[in-house]
Amino acid sequence: MLLALLAAALEQPGAPCESTHAGDFHAQSCQGWCHAKLINHAGQPVVLQGVNMYLEWYRNAYAAVRSGSSALDIPHLRRAVPAANTIRFVGLLWKDSIKSSDGLECSTDDPSTGYFDEECMRFIDSLITQATEAGLWVILTARAKYAAGWDPPEAQNDVWSDPKLKHMYYEMWRHVARRFRWTDRIAGYEIMSEPRTKTESQASVRDFIRGACEVVHSEDPGALCVVGPRPYYKLWELTEDVLQPTGSNTLYTFDFFVPKTFVMSDTDKESKRDCAQGENCEGAMFPALYPCREVYETWWHGKPGCQDGDSMVDVNARWIKEILQKYAFDFGRKHGVPVYCNQWGVKDEVLEANGRLRYAEAVLDAFTDLGIASTYWIWRSYTKGGRDVHEPVWGFELAHNDGPHEALDGAMLTTLQAGFLRTGRKYPASLDPCGAQLASVNASFAVTPLNASILAKRISLAQPTSLRFAPTPLPHSGVQDAYPKRLHAYLVWITRTVQ
Repeated sequence: MLLALLAAALEQPGAPCESTHAGDFHAQSCQGWCHAKLINHAGQPVVLQGVNMYLEWYRNAYAAVRSGSSALDIPHLRRAVPAANTIRFVGLLWKDSIKSSDGLECSTDDPSTGYFDEECMRFIDSLITQATEAGLWVILTARAKYAAGWDPPEAQNDVWSDPKLKHMYYEMWRHVARRFRWTDRIAGYEIMSEPRTKTESQASVRDFIRGACEVVHSEDPGALCVVGPRPYYKLWELTEDVLQPTGSNTLYTFDFFVPKTFVMSDTDKESKRDCAQGENCEGAMFPALYPCREVYETWWHGKPGCQDGDSMVDVNARWIKEILQKYAFDFGRKHGVPVYCNQWGVKDEVLEANGRLRYAEAVLDAFTDLGIASTYWIWRSYTKGGRDVHEPVWGFELAHNDGPHEALDGAMLTTLQAGFLRTGRKYPASLDPCGAQLASVNASFAVTPLNASILAKRISLAQPTSLRFAPTPLPHSGVQDAYPKRLHAYLVWITRTVQ
């Protein structure tokens, strides 16, 4: 599959973005202690940066025009964060939902469709068409928690012990890679997101993934194969045990939700609980001191400054950069391979006064300085009724949807744009060709104060810049097709002042 850094999505009046190049997008390996990079067709280093999107939540909100249709997610992302260049699309939900409470499941027993549900594939086609025509790279990701051996008391078959299931998984990937081989801007295929197993050896997982990468590259040799360590892509497990053969066009990935007790905290709830117990009434903070067992979890042994699990770590911007350098950047430099943080973030429930945006800025600065690719978790989640879209009561999602209303997290989107733009200035090809234009464009939307602590921006897609793309029709999908050009979507951009 030939790739190029193509045109951005939004056509500027009188100066439409056009594709002028085509070529291979690949991982540049190097010998010895050097910094491997992702290289475009012209030999220029590119840093992938953007957000995660998830098939189930894209599908469920596709026709929900009143509360904010997911058919508008790509145009809103392009306007909100024009320096973003990548979507990590968790779309291949395969043996991932067995229980009724699990959610969308896309695996089938039909070899004629690559053991993959055709309706799921129609929605995947739709988002990939939108994203790639919008000038965004796509990393297409499989999530397969039961196939990976999650929840062993259920005695589910997994790909490590069941040859038939392993064959089906490989054939699913063959089907997918063949389907998108000629789709431009497919940056890579992520074989198995966060392998859940804690009993299978790292070498066993590596070898299984190697087989899947070979299947993918037999169909689409120009795409990256994205791989990472078990369990759950822990940064501390990113070692030589995960290495694929030299020159195999592989991108190595990890998660970064560190420390969990901060990025996944709920300031209001925790501060009330702790204060009632006569403890700290502020909630988790950044920067702050955290015990090793909270920072590194069960991997704290031997970590810097950790004499025991209760040793305190000063988690600040400098520490974040040092840790990412030691465990991610230095891994890439030592082995001559590129690295990528596929998920990172901090919940909206963490108040800005407690350091939510300070944390995000610190992580983004480290990614820029170290040249590490990244995608924020996550653009959209499931609808959460009973919550006020204006209040800090949300998770990682950037689009807040309570059913009748939808709002965008303007504070975090602005922070992402600033961080991505810093990276773009350091690696200009990351914005090539039209991203550089878009990154310097100031939105002209009116700002209307709603009250003393909230500012909002109203956006109408019926206005100004025309969209060159629209979602592909979804025949027989059972949902109403939604086309961005025809919709009036009013989204609230949320910012909050710190008292």
